[in-house]
Amino acid sequence: MNRSNLLGCGLFLLMGVVLWLGLQKVSRAHPPRGWDLILMHRMDTVRTTPESIEILAIGNSHAGAIEPETLERGSLVLPLPWNDLAEMNYQVHTLAPRLPELRVVLIALSYFTFHWSNDLLEDDGLLESRRKFHAVAPGWGTVEGDLESLVRGKTYWIVRPDDWLGVIQGIRGRDMELDDLEEHLEEVQTDSFLVSHAEDRIPHTLDQSREMMELDSTLPEENYARLAGMIEYLQERGVCVVLYTPPFHWRYRELYRPEPSLREMHRLTRRIEEEQGVPWLDYSDHSMADEARWFSDSDHLNTEGRNLLTTLMMGQVEERCPPGS
Repeated sequence: MNRSNLLGCGLFLLMGVVLWLGLQKVSRAHPPRGWDLILMHRMDTVRTTPESIEILAIGNSHAGAIEPETLERGSLVLPLPWNDLAEMNYQVHTLAPRLPELRVVLIALSYFTFHWSNDLLEDDGLLESRRKFHAVAPGWGTVEGDLESLVRGKTYWIVRPDDWLGVIQGIRGRDMELDDLEEHLEEVQTDSFLVSHAEDRIPHTLDQSREMMELDSTLPEENYARLAGMIEYLQERGVCVVLYTPPFHWRYRELYRPEPSLREMHRLTRRIEEEQGVPWLDYSDHSMADEARWFSDSDHLNTEGRNLLTTLMMGQVEERCPPGS
């Protein structure tokens, strides 16, 4: 290939990079609605003012039981739907080195946490939060070698799920507002609705969890090792770790009570407490569980419930992780 051909190829590649970066910038300015917008706003703090973040809360959607607006100090709360321990491990290793003032990490544990791995089922929906994290987070690592999710995440802003409809609406002055996105969490539900929700939701979750266990019977111990390794990594960095489980509606707890996965979750979490000296704040059977007014559905708190839990919980967190300790 002669010099002119090389120059032409180089120019073509340069134009492609410029076009890609330009389109990505436009796309980021008008993100799709829903969790995409919330996640982008929260992750912007990591890029712009990382020194402001002292508390990181991480986990699946149940991590959202903590309300960042209620925390007195800088915080980053990342409730990623169906987030598993492999993903949490990657996210902690990605974020912790970039947060110089990080002193507390709160890790949400659900009843099914140790019996769950998104890689075991051929369900792209379970990997959606992983890809969204790749889309907004710094770094080019993978979650246990999942290169496809990394590529799909990093190309997210070009190949958008809304086919650029959000950009078109944004240019026309119709951007979504954060308040609109969390409107459903403001609702106060009836007890009958919460009972029905639990009875619909839990069988599906249990079916998926059981299928995962059939595919990998060693999954609970593998997840235990992931959690233990994550805690050790944070403790070596001088970060105080607290495990927590939020309140669940009484019917949700009632349906889970006979399940072996719940007993094993308790056993493994107590083992973590004993072996690594981290507290587990279990609010799943708190008195809030008996009052429908705190819930948006059977396993997620509404805004009032999140504010109350955060106030209750952070008092205990500060006792175990006092500033300056």
